[in-house]
Amino acid sequence: MRYVNAYVVTRHYGGPEEGGWWFNAGEPVASVPVEEGHDAEPIRESLRGKFADLNRGNIYSVLGGEEVQVFIEDHFAEHFPRERPHYE
Repeated sequence: MRYVNAYVVTRHYGGPEEGGWWFNAGEPVASVPVEEGHDAEPIRESLRGKFADLNRGNIYSVLGGEEVQVFIEDHFAEHFPRERPHYE
């Protein structure tokens, strides 16, 4: 079983190391199961269209924003990252 998962992705400040670094975080908004052997691409495109109105601004701009990203994954949609990343 595979899943087509849609997330609202935002950028977050990680810390001041190396001049400052950022990371992406995703909040799930949909998860559609797809049986093996079925094409997940039409579902992926459908979810992109369905949640397009959630795109606001530019997540890579200093002004911030939210961006819907849709992935084909082997698990049900879950928040990412699971733990706040730290600089190494």
